[in-house]
Amino acid sequence: AFRGNNPVREAMHSVFLYHAINAGLDMAIVNAGALQPYDGIEPELRKAVEDVILDRDAEATERLSALAQRLKEAEDGNAARPSERREEWRTLPLEERLSHALVRGISDYLEEDLAEARSSLSPVAIIEGPLLRGMESVGTMFSEGKMFLPQVIKSAKVMREAVALLEPYMEKEASAGRSRKMVLATASGDVHDIGKNILSVVLACNGIEVIDLGVMVDNSAIIAAIKEHKPDFVGISGLITPSLAHMEELCRMMEAEGFTIPLFVGGATTSALHTAVKLAPLYSHAVIYTSGASDCATMVNRYVMDPEGCTAVVRESQQRLRDLHASRSESFVSPEEARRQAPEYPLRSFIQPEGFGEKEIFEQFLPVERISRRISWQMFLAFWGFKGDFDKLVESNPEAARTYEDGMSELARMIINRSVEITVRACFFDAFREDDAIVLPETGSRFEMGRSTSTLTGFVSLADFFPPAESGATSRVGLFVVKVRDLSPHCTGNCKEYPHLLREALCARLAEAAAQWLSEEASCGANLIRPAFGYPSCPDHSLKKEAFRLLDAQKLGMALTSTYAMIPTTSVCGMLISHPEARYITIRNDEGH
Repeated sequence: AFRGNNPVREAMHSVFLYHAINAGLDMAIVNAGALQPYDGIEPELRKAVEDVILDRDAEATERLSALAQRLKEAEDGNAARPSERREEWRTLPLEERLSHALVRGISDYLEEDLAEARSSLSPVAIIEGPLLRGMESVGTMFSEGKMFLPQVIKSAKVMREAVALLEPYMEKEASAGRSRKMVLATASGDVHDIGKNILSVVLACNGIEVIDLGVMVDNSAIIAAIKEHKPDFVGISGLITPSLAHMEELCRMMEAEGFTIPLFVGGATTSALHTAVKLAPLYSHAVIYTSGASDCATMVNRYVMDPEGCTAVVRESQQRLRDLHASRSESFVSPEEARRQAPEYPLRSFIQPEGFGEKEIFEQFLPVERISRRISWQMFLAFWGFKGDFDKLVESNPEAARTYEDGMSELARMIINRSVEITVRACFFDAFREDDAIVLPETGSRFEMGRSTSTLTGFVSLADFFPPAESGATSRVGLFVVKVRDLSPHCTGNCKEYPHLLREALCARLAEAAAQWLSEEASCGANLIRPAFGYPSCPDHSLKKEAFRLLDAQKLGMALTSTYAMIPTTSVCGMLISHPEARYITIRNDEGH
């Protein structure tokens, strides 16, 4: 109906998709480049379009037709159109235009604005003046929850483009060393870096120069980098529990060197309690736990403004945690006592459903579309810092809705281009329980599960869901691996770009979706759990080594680091356990974590 009137057509597409997705649309094939952000549609046009699409009243079509005609006439007469009215910011003073471009992630006018800025400022002054102030504004808004990670990453991209445009004009006396620095690394044996990459972007938005040492970094290399770069801060990240020991070692090494700079620790394996009890006492200066990129940026800024005050507050908080830990009501018993009080199940409970564990499940090229409905979009949004119920988020938070739409668009590209390889393999074995171990008699394998010795959590172990050795009975256990490998050449240079991080986040969710698909395929109607090695139910990462051997995971293109982190990073390895009482548990001991 509006052929040739693209502003109206594109607005209708965007409005329709915005409301359809909120109403449950799972997938659509679209020209993503021609979609306008819902909030970016000129208000009068957006309301007129919504009145039609949502059928709000009988005159809606007539109103939109009249408006479309006016817009077409205005375009033909070169009058101001909605697209032009959206760019009223171009009339702002130069510094405000640069700030607006950074906050909005707009690079269309960078060359023009920077040329104007060079007429009165040196390139270094431009970077350290309006550009840096703009990025500090981005960092502040992010810390306050007024911006979200996708926007921050796009802002950082504009900043990099601006610096690249100014570099040919850069004066030799550029004020090198005036910015604050952080040496940042992922602990030795740990290959996870997506969170660290996001932190690098956020810190750059706060005026912090990041020396990123990469993944699997030995502590000796971190110490050498501190001596070479003389940073203001050090940051270490870890996803797997063996990384905690490396963090403890780093604290001891920094203490021995007499360093007086704060150490920031983060990653899924860390916690405020562990930092207070295990790390902080090993280093005389501040050891600061942060829960994510926003929290880290906030703490860095607080430290910059008041080092002594920030350190005092952190130490006071950590002492309170240590006092609470020492006086906690939770008590522990010996492993022997915990085994004596372990739950006991009748032998008949170990009889499993017919068909369970009778054949290997192997899908080397599992299609993305087969598992896409199992993706947890709430967890996808949580990765980007959006907390809360998924439906409420996409309805009330335009940026969350846009990030979800970006994820759906990228998922569609993965399906169309076949650019993600998903491999799932599960093998089943007879098994029985011996103490706290699951024993596989046909292979001689022994998987030590551990047992909680806490009086609060109960004296449970995953081994309890298998018949005891003395009974002579066995039941079946599955070992599985899931590998998700991104085949696209999207990360040829800078892995901190939004498209790369978007695909990484999606691949992580696809790995979990594939594991869920596997458990559904294997269940045969049984109560089935799929605990992964290295997680609270079985925290020993080293168990992956035997599982990899039995599953021949190396031939699937998978590998383990020295501390049993998996390559590719978007992989899962664990067990399939069937029992009427099977449940996920948390192994708690008396070591503070």
